[in-house]
Amino acid sequence: MTVSNSNLKPKEGEVTSRPWQWPLNTKGQVYSGGDYRVYMLGNPVVFWLTDAMIVVYLVILLLKLLLDKRQIKWNLSVKICLERYLYAGTWLFLAWALHYLPFFMMGRVLYFHHYFPAYIFQCMLAGVTVEFCIGMMTAVCSWSLQPILYHSAVVAVLGGTVYRYGFCLSVSSFSFPS
Repeated sequence: MTVSNSNLKPKEGEVTSRPWQWPLNTKGQVYSGGDYRVYMLGNPVVFWLTDAMIVVYLVILLLKLLLDKRQIKWNLSVKICLERYLYAGTWLFLAWALHYLPFFMMGRVLYFHHYFPAYIFQCMLAGVTVEFCIGMMTAVCSWSLQPILYHSAVVAVLGGTVYRYGFCLSVSSFSFPS
């Protein structure tokens, strides 16, 4: 299988990419079906935000390791929230790395769609990171403000998503007759 995979070469006119281009969303993939050509490219805002969330996860992990090394005492609610986040985040980060990093060692032709299994884990890590950030905001507030702040942040995230993909996408993607 290794020998046959390494012999795969791109066809004439095919757009290939390297693994370092996938998270940055710099090059897409061309699909052609006869006279029609479709160019697949991910949403740059989503790709770059999920890339940033991987960096945020690594920074939080390094800060936790550094503060534990210095034996800093934690607030109990912050400690529980942080440990839950790092447990889930570590599994998701490892899954992302195991689905992404082997492509750097491959000599075969690579396409943008090879990144999608790793991207699923990257999106899940981004969701867990946003949930952790919202949880940390509420953990440092008084008990009476916690539910209000938490639900306001969740409504803001969901409202922004609905606005972006419900209203803006429908207006920008489709033309309406005048």
